[in-house]
Amino acid sequence: MRKKIVYILLALVITTTSLTGCKKKETEAIDNQIEQTVETTVSGNDVVETKEDEFIIKNEYVKIADYENIEVEPYDKEVTDTDVENYINFALSAYYSKIDMDGYIPYYKDLTDKMVSEITDGKYTTIEEYKVYVKDMLEKDGFSDYEEKTKDELFNNIIENSELITYEDEVYERYHDYVVKNYNEYAQYFADGDIEAFYTESLGLKSEEEYNDFLEQEALKNIKIEYVIHAIAEKENITVSDEEVKNEIQNYLNNGYFATEEDLFEYMTRDEICTNIQYYKIRDFIYNNAIAK
Repeated sequence: MRKKIVYILLALVITTTSLTGCKKKETEAIDNQIEQTVETTVSGNDVVETKEDEFIIKNEYVKIADYENIEVEPYDKEVTDTDVENYINFALSAYYSKIDMDGYIPYYKDLTDKMVSEITDGKYTTIEEYKVYVKDMLEKDGFSDYEEKTKDELFNNIIENSELITYEDEVYERYHDYVVKNYNEYAQYFADGDIEAFYTESLGLKSEEEYNDFLEQEALKNIKIEYVIHAIAEKENITVSDEEVKNEIQNYLNNGYFATEEDLFEYMTRDEICTNIQYYKIRDFIYNNAIAK
């Protein structure tokens, strides 16, 4: 379930740009050389694989760490009777605290079939069927949380172990401008617009120079994320259809993020929506190709 608009980890809008035809700026590698990572070269979509089936994508902009067949911890969470009782206690508290019971809120030991019917609006009428429902719900929620956490960790690790080689001046300027604007808004919210108070108290930075360096690194992180997304999407043929964009726009409207499409497109472009969809698809692709330890 899409719970929120995700601006690719950093809550910043991805500015989609062409990867050709613009002036480039060389930069020192953001990350240290990836140890024991076997590099490959890409000509178009032709990937040269190397020993032990390890590979990364490499183009003129970014080198991407191996994202296939990564080992992950298997899901092994077991829902216990205590978990079920704790949830039911929560449900009882949430329901009966809304009505006048002379300050008394029942606990699991007080549960009756009648109470089950009351707190579920008649959907369940016995304690046993309600317990079965609760256990099944907790198991599904637990696995869903595990999947989301694992997908985030896998993608974050790939970003961390990938390397930005070069970037376009225009891309950097757009990201840097957006980062500055974004953190100015944070400063307004957390420190009444006092930039110095914000970066010292909220970010733990000691000087304006450190803050400017921080903003630069935030911009570069976003550039790397976008380039990684586009490179993996190209290699794996992860595309976005017009119908998917239409559905995503409707999802934003249905969830109250924007009142109209006009409001939405004042805030983000169609290409940014496509990149956001590709981000989710790539997370799923990496997760689905992972191997349980």
